[in-house]
Amino acid sequence: MIAMKIISGFAPALVKPKFVIPKLVIPLVLLLAGCATTNLLPAKPSDVDGYKESKWPRQKHIACAILPQEGLDHALELATAALEANDFKIVRRGIFDGVVIGEHGITWVDWNVMTGVYLRSYQQGVEVNVVAVGDADPRPIRLTSFDWHEKVLNAITSASSSPVADCAGHSEPENPE
Repeated sequence: MIAMKIISGFAPALVKPKFVIPKLVIPLVLLLAGCATTNLLPAKPSDVDGYKESKWPRQKHIACAILPQEGLDHALELATAALEANDFKIVRRGIFDGVVIGEHGITWVDWNVMTGVYLRSYQQGVEVNVVAVGDADPRPIRLTSFDWHEKVLNAITSASSSPVADCAGHSEPENPE
C-alpha cells in the first residue's frame, strides 16, 4: 500500500512536460548532434588533398599509400574487405568514383568512428587514402582509439599482392576529376 502511494506520487511527475523536455529531449538532441556522419568526410578522392590541409574536423586522421601493381577495381574490393574486417558497416561504395565509406558505430571503446577509403588511379598504380573521423567522446575518460586509419590501410596493403610505395612525389592522376 505504501509502495503504491510512493509510485503514484512520482508517476504524474514523469509525464509532465517540465520533466520530459529538459531531462530527456535535450540530452538526446546533444548526443545525436555530436555523431559523426559521412558529411564530415571528403565527397570524392580529389577532395582529399584539400581535406588534409583543413583544420576541420579536429578528430581526423589520414594515412596514404600507393599500390603500384593494383587496378582500381581490385583496390576497391580490397578497401571494402579491409573495412568489413575491422567491423565497419559499409554505408557508401562508389564503384565509379573510387570511394568506400564505413561506419564503426558506438561501442564500449569507440565513439562512432567513420572511415573513408579514397582511391585514385595514377601512372604508378592506385593511390589509397584512408581518412578516419571520430566524434568528440563525451565520456570523462576518452577511450576512442584513433588508429583506425592505420588499421584499415594495413589491412589493404597486407591483402594486396602489390608492393607498397610512399605517397610523396607521385605524378598527376590519369583521370583528374
